[in-house]
Amino acid sequence: IGAMAMSDPELALRMASLVSDPDASETFTQNPIANWALSDFDKASAYIDQMPASDLKTRTMGTVAWSAIRREGGGAQIAAWMQEVPAGKARTKVVEQLLASAASPYAELKPDFRAALREIVASESGLSEDAIKHRDKLFGAIEATAVP
Repeated sequence: IGAMAMSDPELALRMASLVSDPDASETFTQNPIANWALSDFDKASAYIDQMPASDLKTRTMGTVAWSAIRREGGGAQIAAWMQEVPAGKARTKVVEQLLASAASPYAELKPDFRAALREIVASESGLSEDAIKHRDKLFGAIEATAVP
């Protein structure tokens, strides 16, 4: 499935749905979506859109961050998905992934992604020290406005 994720992510996702081990199935689901987003962000986004709300869907959002950063409208898509994610550890983890991707020296942030990420992190509390460093590097010091 891992090898198939690179060449045919749609087939890899169908194969992943047949894996009975939940942890393995999750890994085999996230990797093809991340690869799919690199080659066809719109199709990968449509797939994520149809996923039922779950921790897997939340974690998957972070895996496509690298693709969303580089495309017009990627920030709006991430912002829309993040509106569905309730506060908590899973959301914080995704925000930390978004920040790490955006702070990479190789990131080519589109303006809408930068704006969307700034809004997302402004209301996020409980970030790790590394995530706060990334946030401050990207936006300067921002005090979280969310109630813990």
